[in-house]
Amino acid sequence: MKSPHPTAGDGAIATNSPSKASRPDLNDALFFSPEEATVFLEDESSRLSLPAPSEDSLPGEYTIRFADQEAMEAFLEQAGASGLSVLGTIPELLMVRVRGSGAELALLVPEGSELENNYRVRTPTIPDEQLWQAGILAAFNGNALSYLGAPSAIGRIDWGEGIVVAVLDTGWSGHPSVPDGSVRQLDMLGGNDDGTYSAHGTAVAGLIASNDFFAPGIAPGSEILAIRVLDTDGQGDAFTLAQGIIAAVNNGASVINMSLGGYSDSGVLRQAVNYASENGVVMVAAAGNDGMNRLTYPAAYASVIGVNAVDANGNRTPFSNYGEGLDIAAPGYHVHALWDEEGYVFFDGTSASAPLVSGMAARLLQTGAATTPAAVQSLIRNYANDTGLPGEDLQYGAGILSAARLETSGQRGINDLALADLYPAVEESDGATIPLYVTFQNRGSEFTPGTSVDISVNGNPFFYRLPGMAPGRVESVTVPIPLTRLNAGERFEVTAIARMVDGFADDQPENNGGRIVLQRPPGE
Repeated sequence: MKSPHPTAGDGAIATNSPSKASRPDLNDALFFSPEEATVFLEDESSRLSLPAPSEDSLPGEYTIRFADQEAMEAFLEQAGASGLSVLGTIPELLMVRVRGSGAELALLVPEGSELENNYRVRTPTIPDEQLWQAGILAAFNGNALSYLGAPSAIGRIDWGEGIVVAVLDTGWSGHPSVPDGSVRQLDMLGGNDDGTYSAHGTAVAGLIASNDFFAPGIAPGSEILAIRVLDTDGQGDAFTLAQGIIAAVNNGASVINMSLGGYSDSGVLRQAVNYASENGVVMVAAAGNDGMNRLTYPAAYASVIGVNAVDANGNRTPFSNYGEGLDIAAPGYHVHALWDEEGYVFFDGTSASAPLVSGMAARLLQTGAATTPAAVQSLIRNYANDTGLPGEDLQYGAGILSAARLETSGQRGINDLALADLYPAVEESDGATIPLYVTFQNRGSEFTPGTSVDISVNGNPFFYRLPGMAPGRVESVTVPIPLTRLNAGERFEVTAIARMVDGFADDQPENNGGRIVLQRPPGE
């Protein structure tokens, strides 16, 4: 589960208190400097030292949070005359973005204020082309929605109707598959929007609201509020992103999608996320594409639904970030998406995964299945299809998004026992064996009183009995795979199938069984 949501005084911001607030653990960070990255104001006579720059901070740019409106207005009145450039304000958060030297800031920043670097955010890294050239991942193409169990285009034509989904990204380049009347635009940057990444926001928005047969969206009835917070290179900053979040809330968004992020826990971004959550807005964000055991911000925040990517075989993509705070996984490899004004693209990465979750959030709000951000987040997690290690894990969070189960979440009388996964837990090997978890999940809405399980290992049968399972619950059988025999080149074929006890009919018996083959690749 995600850690409790930090308060204004936690994390990387310090105030003029007797001791500094503790920083989050930044071990294994990609963009952080090991030096202190906050300002500590002790009293009016203190000498102000600026935050230490890092690879992830914008040189000479700072964000200031004031104790009250009066302090903020006084600062703004004096800033221009003192040589500081005020680059933006967020009155709702009492925050200002400035560029300037330490001398001017030392004179003007009042006691009780919070000062930190302005940090970079960006679209997730483009996955390595060698992954698809090597053929090790399974592409979704136009099948991402059917994989999730969503109905056909006619069946979901009104999904998201009446719900505004804000897409904070590179803007909207226009596409006939999303009617002009379904898109509003706001620009937090201004200037040219034609560049390499200019269509990234269009691809993201299309996966939510497109009515295109080739590149469909999951909630075509929703309205898109496209807010440009990233430039044509897919680059931005935490303060501008925070401005976009505030604008989304103030312009009626019920869901905010952020297929972007950075590795710094920014105070201004945290406060904007708090603002959106307090105003009842669901937030969804991409986990990142660096293959790291950590999520980018804002996905890492507790009140944001953090999403990573799987391929069409249900395996986490190697480029996808994972780790503490991950909520859910969704399709993110070679997904058909809109691009440019009339074009299309194979969309890879957690940027593609997040909008599918955002679209389902819009559907849940539309139907009234959930009415608060916490309820939406909980429902999406509780009705996920388990995979990987049994139960919640760092690789997949609560599991893979299931549109089918979410759509029937309020229905009774559904009996569905499913083989969730055959997962070789290499990370849990004791050196002698690798545990193969054969995991079953009750994906119905009724209690399953008992289940018989038949497992075959290279033709040798084994029989098990699973206890009764409440809806959503998982149970597993562990099959030890001898590591010495596997390393010697032996092939292990494992099949498994479950049967409900007599008197209980399974509504989807086709998902009760599966097969896996374990063998060392030639040459290893």
